Amino acid sequence: MVKFRIYGCEGFGSGNSSSYVIETNKELIFLDAGIGFKNASKIIAEKPDKQIYLLLSHAHLDHIEGLPVTGVSFDPKKSIKLIGPQGITEDLKQLFSKNILPMDFEQLVAYKEIQEIADEQEFDLTEGVNIVPFAGYHPRKGNGGSLGYKFKINEGEKTKIVTYATDFEFDFTLRDKDGKLLSAPEKIEDSEKLKSGYQAFISDSDLLVADAQFTLEEYLGGKPDVRGWGHSYIEQIVELAKNINIKKLCLTHHNSNRKPDFFERYTEKLGQNKGNIDELFFAKKDATIYV
Repeated sequence: MVKFRIYGCEGFGSGNSSSYVIETNKELIFLDAGIGFKNASKIIAEKPDKQIYLLLSHAHLDHIEGLPVTGVSFDPKKSIKLIGPQGITEDLKQLFSKNILPMDFEQLVAYKEIQEIADEQEFDLTEGVNIVPFAGYHPRKGNGGSLGYKFKINEGEKTKIVTYATDFEFDFTLRDKDGKLLSAPEKIEDSEKLKSGYQAFISDSDLLVADAQFTLEEYLGGKPDVRGWGHSYIEQIVELAKNINIKKLCLTHHNSNRKPDFFERYTEKLGQNKGNIDELFFAKKDATIYV
């Protein structure tokens, strides 16, 4: 049985930023390295015989800030293969620069190998795990600014599909084609194409873990105006997922200012319009989902 563990499920400015682990019979596959990675990495010592991988969606701070505060990163006895979108190596080196952190990225000696992959560059992680990446729209790089991963995990006679799709936006951007900042959000030119591509990517997932940072009200009428910030809203993800054979939908990358009763209240609201989704719930720190 595949286990999906949640160690960090909030956005920037949180002590609970993005970190997840897929545990299979032979692998520990870490997804992003926000602050939650500090606790997530402790599982490595508990599972010494498993192959270890770290897949990064992109290099924004809330997805990598756990790297320099996690002891395993500096352990020369560890061998972790780091995988990320094209340009991830240079992005990490920029973060670990003399003006930001007092160390070089090369000092994180546990990451013995880095593999950069492109959108739709399907590949085998191991003999039993196949990965299909998907380039989502996220600032400042635009399309390809964040990379999602669809895992096809062979579990004997069954194949389980776990899809990780975070930091995607489908409607508005704050930058033109040349990357210049706009005075106000504008509609993404390929908005409908992005949505249809996303639906094809997430289809048939036994578990879909999807970014849904805002509510519809916050996205369209909130202050500050968050259109163009690179995230989607809850109602939109449910609408995109409800008729394409999703068994479990886990909504994540929460606004860290949520009140305690928000998730229960909103889950009840969404249940009235979940379509063919079997289970719909919000990510919770320290939870384990069995797939």
